[in-house]
Order: sequence, then structure tokens, then C-alpha cells
Amino acid sequence: MRGIGGYQAHYAGDIFRNRYGDCKDKTTLLISMLQAIGIRAYYVHVDSDRGVIDPNEPSLLGNHMIAAIELPDSENDPRLMARVEAAGGKTLLIFDPTDETTPVGLVRAQLQGAYGNIADGENSSVLQIPVLTPDSSGLDRTGTFTMSIDGSISGDITDIFHGVDAARERAFLRETDSKGVHDWLEHGLDTDLPGLTFKGYEFHQQDDLDKPISLDLHVSAASYARSAGPLLLVRPRVAGTVARDVPDVMESKVRKYPIEIGHPGCWRDSYDITLPAGYVVDETPDPVDVDTDFASYHSFISAKGNVLHYQRQYIVKQVEIPAAKADDFRKLEGAILFDEKSAVVLKKQ
Repeated sequence: MRGIGGYQAHYAGDIFRNRYGDCKDKTTLLISMLQAIGIRAYYVHVDSDRGVIDPNEPSLLGNHMIAAIELPDSENDPRLMARVEAAGGKTLLIFDPTDETTPVGLVRAQLQGAYGNIADGENSSVLQIPVLTPDSSGLDRTGTFTMSIDGSISGDITDIFHGVDAARERAFLRETDSKGVHDWLEHGLDTDLPGLTFKGYEFHQQDDLDKPISLDLHVSAASYARSAGPLLLVRPRVAGTVARDVPDVMESKVRKYPIEIGHPGCWRDSYDITLPAGYVVDETPDPVDVDTDFASYHSFISAKGNVLHYQRQYIVKQVEIPAAKADDFRKLEGAILFDEKSAVVLKKQ
């Protein structure tokens, strides 16, 4: 680095020629290339973690540099979600040139709602990076299973990751070898499926930023259903959790700071379990319906013939919840935990 070292980028021509640079260099090169075709863009100094840069106490604590690209007034592409209104009436698109897995138009979860310092001459200011809408991210999971009379279960799960969640999966796959991916998937499934036999997995479309990533899982588990005399107890939510681990809030301790709820998105699960011959559904838990201004959770269980069906939808609208809404958060999390542990009672015909 020249001059003041880590705070100063190289010249755009040198970066382009060497095909190498850090976040400041990549932002410099992007701004220069956009300027060459008549598009204005600006440096935005941020931190890789939300909350480090405080709008009330501007500083150089941030450890990352990204760009804000000026959009024309006529631009209305719905894929460009990471928009923010800046000083002077400009509409800016937030973009991280260093992020190789997040498509243009989105911004990864850790930056949503964070603050950055935008360099725009007399209009320089502290700028808040937008919190995206729930349709910017999510996971659609479907599973089809067959249960045996001994309580074992086998079947297939298909995950389809969208938007920011797909970007996170791409990053994980790029940074992890095949054994690490296998072990991580197996460990995640083993939490919900004791006695797991992990038969394999396949990822699809992981290299195409404009498409969702799909993942096929093939599993079986012994002793999935629990015996209770002549009855079988079956958890219809076969795998996966959306519960957040915030012990102090769940223990009703006084909270001074906002509660991190993740990032906006929509997560859906749909499972079908074919019941063993001779068993029918005797009792199902009630539907769960919770709506707040920051999230919603809905689930229901039904039975048709010899197939048990479970379905749920979890929508998050914010990245943080004010401490004053801790009671609402406890209500939501309590409902999620209750639903995820609930069991259906099967009896012999």
C-alpha cells in the first residue's frame, strides 16, 4: 500500500492490470469503470458487522469498503432491491464488489440495516444500508417420507434456497471441501433425526448467481416415532428449525439492546409422511398462528388417507427488534418451539 497504507487504494489502472486488490481497490476499479460509461458511483465505508458504525458517532472503525451506484430516475427493475434515497434526491444501489456470491441488487444479511459513511463531496454523510423485503431471501423445503411399523422413517428432502440465503450457501460451498460439506449436512440432520443414516446429497445451480440453489437429501432414521403403549408419537416437523437462541430474553431478563432476529426472508416447510399399515391419526396439535410487526409464523397439520401432512411458513420483516418488544419476541419464539416439538398421536385401526 502507498502513503497512508491500509486506508488508501491503488490506482484503478494498476488494479486492472494486476487483476488483484482488496475491498478498497475493487471499489475503486468499479467506480472508475462505471464512470467511463457515464454512471456515477461513490465509496461507502462500512463494517462487516452491523452495529459497529454509529450514526451518532462517525468514525473510521469500519473494516470494509463497498459502493453506492447512482440509478437513473426511470430505473424500476424489481431485482434491484438494495436501494436507498440519499442526499440531493439521488437513488443509490448498494453493491459490494468484493462479494462474489451475492447477485447485483441484493446485499448480504450482515450489512442490512447497518450504517456506512458515503463519500460524496459536500453531500457526504452517514448512510443507512436498506433492510430488504422478505421476498429477498428464504428457503422452500419439501420432504416425502415413509414410516415403518417399527417407527423408522426414510425419504427425501429437497431444499430450494433463494436470494440472500442462496448467496450464503454459495459462499459455504466455495470455502468448504466435500468432506466438510458432508459432515456439516449430516450433523444438521442428526440433531432432528436420531439414528440417522445419511444416504447422500446433491447440490444444483450453485454456480449461477441468477438462480436459486437446490439441494437434494436422502435420509433414513431408526426409531423416529416413539412408542407409548399401543400408540405411536410422531413429530410431523421432520427436520429444520427457525427458532432463535436468545436465552436472556426467553428467561425474561431485562433487555437493554435490540434483539437480533436474523434477516428478512420467507421460510417454508412441507412434509408428507406415509403412515405404516394398520395405523391412523388419532390426535393432532392445533394450528399455530402468530403475527407481529416484525415476523409471523403459521403452521398446520392434516391427514388424508394414510398420509400425514405438515406445513408451515415463517416470515421475518426486520433485522432487529427493539428491547421494548421482548414480550412479543418471547411469544413468537414460544410458539415456534412448541410447534417444532409437537407430536401427532397414531393408533392402530
